[in-house]
Amino acid sequence: AFATDPFQYRWCSPDSTEVIIPKLMRQYLVQLALGDEWHRVFLGEKRVGLGIVVIFCYFIALIWMVCTTFTIQAGAAFLLIPSILAAMISALVDVVVFL
Repeated sequence: AFATDPFQYRWCSPDSTEVIIPKLMRQYLVQLALGDEWHRVFLGEKRVGLGIVVIFCYFIALIWMVCTTFTIQAGAAFLLIPSILAAMISALVDVVVFL
């Protein structure tokens, strides 16, 4: 069941008392912005070389976010694996178009 009181949510890793949610939200916003930027650069502006750089940064941001999510809840981290696979396919398409 879902808690209606926000203070009942687990805001940190089970092993520590460090609050991780704000860090995770920053990482989510960074990877979201990079994904949008790749879409604009590669598909909108048709700048394939710059698209490779942006998709590489996006891939690194996704990996970083998955690692942070894994410290909170492993099941949620596994749900992000399709996003990593999609980024890999997008990078492959970008490189193939560039060559």
